[in-house]
Amino acid sequence: MNMNEVYIKIDNSKIWTINNDFNHKNTIIFCGGGPGYPDYLSLVSQMLENQFNIIRWEYRGCGRSDKDNQYDIETVLLDIEEIRKHYKLENFIICGHSWGADIALFYAIKYSRNILAILHLCGIGVQFNYNWLIETSYNKYNIGEIELEYNYLIDYNTSKKASESYRKYIERPDLFKDILNLNIPTLLICAENDIRPIWPIQQLHSLIKNSKLIIIKNAQHNIWLTHYDEMKNYINNFVNLL
Repeated sequence: MNMNEVYIKIDNSKIWTINNDFNHKNTIIFCGGGPGYPDYLSLVSQMLENQFNIIRWEYRGCGRSDKDNQYDIETVLLDIEEIRKHYKLENFIICGHSWGADIALFYAIKYSRNILAILHLCGIGVQFNYNWLIETSYNKYNIGEIELEYNYLIDYNTSKKASESYRKYIERPDLFKDILNLNIPTLLICAENDIRPIWPIQQLHSLIKNSKLIIIKNAQHNIWLTHYDEMKNYINNFVNLL
């Protein structure tokens, strides 16, 4: 399928986006992981491009988007909103992987009127937990995982600043109340053999009333590399019920 690159100017910065031919009724905006990583979700978007309009993009400081040192969470959420406006979307499905899964959740909380559904893939959860970090580091060293190849370098300055903002953002007093009040169809997919503990996503599942939790057996963090068809089936079964 043909894909079209579009740079969107927001304030004084250009944000890279890519889209298909917009032949469908509904749209999915994809949010990649990181922070600091370029777009890598082409294979995931291919699972849905025959049914949905697809928009992928790169955060400020990542890949083909401008570096401007505005890497805080509020700016990320505003950028998604500006992308929505640029493409003249009344509403859409938001899909995020890893860190991007929680960005998708935060956007859905702030702009719930714009969201049809949330696809939350291998998120890290709303926490900065010492034991979680220790277990993840241990698993990374002793188990490891299949690594992705990126077309552009990871930007570690962006990663550092966005991570700092993330830790501040999840300290908001009303955050868990906002999650509890969320009433948007949500699919939470986890990988059984992710080096990152999945209990924070199980917590989200218990908080989000209209949510479904899937744990894909023997899969790692980048599920589509080894369990493409299984992941595709779960996602398609979910979106077809919307």
